[in-house]
Amino acid sequence: MGKMNRVGDLMKIVGRMILSRIHWRGPFILCHLVTGHCNCSCEPCLWRNNSSDDLTSDEIKKFYTDAKELGFLLNFIWGGEPLLRKDIPEILKFSKEIDLVNVVTTNGWFLEERLSEIAPYTDSFIVSLDYPSEMHDEIRGRKGLFQRLIRGVQLIRRRYPEIKVMFNFLLTNQNKDSMEDFINLTHELGVSSYVCPMEIDLLRNGKMEGIKSHLKPCKKEEAIVAETLIRKKRKGFRINNSYLYLESIRNGKKPFRCHFPKMVLQVGPEGEVIDCRAWDRPIGFIRKQDLKEIYQHKSLKELAGWEGEQCNKCNNPNRIDLSYFWELRIEPVTSIFRMFLSE
Repeated sequence: MGKMNRVGDLMKIVGRMILSRIHWRGPFILCHLVTGHCNCSCEPCLWRNNSSDDLTSDEIKKFYTDAKELGFLLNFIWGGEPLLRKDIPEILKFSKEIDLVNVVTTNGWFLEERLSEIAPYTDSFIVSLDYPSEMHDEIRGRKGLFQRLIRGVQLIRRRYPEIKVMFNFLLTNQNKDSMEDFINLTHELGVSSYVCPMEIDLLRNGKMEGIKSHLKPCKKEEAIVAETLIRKKRKGFRINNSYLYLESIRNGKKPFRCHFPKMVLQVGPEGEVIDCRAWDRPIGFIRKQDLKEIYQHKSLKELAGWEGEQCNKCNNPNRIDLSYFWELRIEPVTSIFRMFLSE
């Protein structure tokens, strides 16, 4: 996607958001886990489910067609590991043909071998990297992963310089002391980054099962990382977290008004439409229901209303910075624009 096309797509998203602030008509950004299967075994992972019965390509095409008719503009595709799907080029191609902007999140294992299949239909890649050396392999439970993802990113930069590449860094006790080296590596590779502190207190019938709370840094340690990121960002390093978000982590997170569900619809690998207040109680199922029917569900409207705004459990930068984006706070809006436009 060329720079001018990216500007046009971003302006469409901003325009839809402004219209939604006047009269909310439903989410317009898809966050689709196309598979629950993964070839890694990350200890803090919330999303891996290697027994999931993933939607078929035909089911996904029907779902995407309905989403486009409802006004969706942007499609975040992830998992699990989306490049495990043999039909991922077909899925991306269809999404692109109906004029959705495709952002693919991957662990990078298959980038080299599958890049030519998927690059023509991908606008941005988000590559997960949790340590700036082979220690990443140990964290992810996959020997050789670090070198493979680095070669994959270098290949994207060499062959498809118009495609944006970002690193996603999940902050845990395993990597909290590697931030300087991580940011320096992103600079060397010519990519941007954002850092996401580990979540442990999300709701799933009152708790999030299987979370390893010992992996989460304490607030003081998170504050030190946030200060490092602020300092590096001020020096010109391409860090996508907004200053407002980083300052909230450094100074102790204060309650925020969550507007994320106003913009984003989360759909799991089996077609479950996720209610982020209780992850194991879906709003509906794409496999069984028409998306237009789910779009009218009272829970979706509750999430987009006062009840959803009162929830501020998450410390995820996507949710918080997008909430600031909805409120048209200048610096977070600028950070999001730079995420997709800066070279």
